[in-house]
Amino acid sequence: MLLFFIFLLSCQNLPPEPDYINPLDEKNPATQGDPFKLTATIANGGVTLTWVQLDMKEVEGYFIYRSLNSTDNFIKIDTTQKSVNSWTDKSIENGSTYWYKVTAFGNGQESSQCNPVPVRINTLPLIQINGNSEYTPKRLVELTILAGSAQKMWVSHDQNFSTGGWEDFSTTKSWQLQVGPGTKIVYVKIMYPDGTESAIISDEIKVLPIQSHFSLANGINKMSSRKIKCIFAASGENLVYKMSKDSSFVDTEW
Repeated sequence: MLLFFIFLLSCQNLPPEPDYINPLDEKNPATQGDPFKLTATIANGGVTLTWVQLDMKEVEGYFIYRSLNSTDNFIKIDTTQKSVNSWTDKSIENGSTYWYKVTAFGNGQESSQCNPVPVRINTLPLIQINGNSEYTPKRLVELTILAGSAQKMWVSHDQNFSTGGWEDFSTTKSWQLQVGPGTKIVYVKIMYPDGTESAIISDEIKVLPIQSHFSLANGINKMSSRKIKCIFAASGENLVYKMSKDSSFVDTEW
């Protein structure tokens, strides 16, 4: 009985479990020591890395590492400021696989590296619209085109390449999608220095329909004046409108 009471008292005097509030602490249940949530996508003319910024006054910036064999031989390739949480690696080649890691640094210290994120670049030329997004609210989109040793490229709205022409190769290009709802496809072919051309590559994206709203006098049914207030609401880019007293809109312009 005496031993039991001694044991009971000793349990009551045990200190509480510590709160692991440091996001870089491997015992922190929310992060397991890797708060960066690093992701990698093919966009902006290369591999774009995005991570979560650390809300810690000690952090001065981030180191970015890259490797060609996953688990080791990571080489520091760049340094960013604390306010930055996205960076694009444009020194990549087709047919290669890359692994990336991010660390935080400050006060002469460096955090442990985050979990590695792999990216495989196809041997064949590759095009992605807006970082492989499924939808776009704008018709002006950003193309990422990767093709090792390419000299020229031809971008077109149709696979017969009835529009456009050869231009100097670039890993990024702004492109205006055709009007109309639904899925839009962008076609590209590549020319190499010896004059040979690649097979046609393409990517597609869906255009979000314009969500618009219009009302007269906030929906009031009766007015004492012929002068009323018209309310418009619409989302999109470079929008114009026309308004008429006739459903044929013959008396007005955009």
